[in-house]
Amino acid sequence: MFERFKSKNSIPVDIHSHLVPGIDDGVSSWEESMMIIERLLQLGFKGCVTTPHIYNDVYPNNEDDILGHASEGKKLITESGLDFSFHIAAEYYMDEIFLNKIKEGKKLLTIYEKYVLFETGFISRPLIFDEVVFELKARGYKPIIAHPERYRYVLEDNSIIKRWIDEGIFLQTSSLSLVGKYGRHPMIMANSIVKSGYLNFLGSDIHRLSDIPLLEKAIKTKNYQKAQNLSLENYKLVP
Repeated sequence: MFERFKSKNSIPVDIHSHLVPGIDDGVSSWEESMMIIERLLQLGFKGCVTTPHIYNDVYPNNEDDILGHASEGKKLITESGLDFSFHIAAEYYMDEIFLNKIKEGKKLLTIYEKYVLFETGFISRPLIFDEVVFELKARGYKPIIAHPERYRYVLEDNSIIKRWIDEGIFLQTSSLSLVGKYGRHPMIMANSIVKSGYLNFLGSDIHRLSDIPLLEKAIKTKNYQKAQNLSLENYKLVP
């Protein structure tokens, strides 16, 4: 059982999580998902955008299937009487399939109709990176790169962070990175992104109930508090 926690969180909407069971590496059941949602409420969040993986080689989900699975969560929240908004988007893996989907004008699962969350491979920057970003922006989307602090090519050349900002790419750092969930170097980079003021979104990237204590720890940190004073896009999302 979790201890009582007085939250210093003022961010209204968490925009990155894996709370739809059975379709990626996130929660194992709706019971676990509901327990996480209850804790998010206690931590001051008024809603979330959960973002299952769409990654053809590993998690070959499609948009319609995700929406179908996620409808159960909406139903459970309504039945429980929780005052918590539960939106559905996706975390897209940047590959040729994603690029072709954009070019063909296929429906994307977005964060509040305009933001598209994507990740890349962790070792090297994809050759199609610029093309994907161009195609997204050409169609009126706002591209968000998930957890840039975790990519080796960013750790090796952190000047790319400033270039992305200049190119209109939004940065989403994971709250759990601030306290070392993914190792020392991603932790240093995540805190550096906050200090630089380049951060656009904070997202928990919660995958399971056991991540909650780390989120509580992150909220207590000076840099989480500093991040809340930035002009985060999270504040523009209405629960």
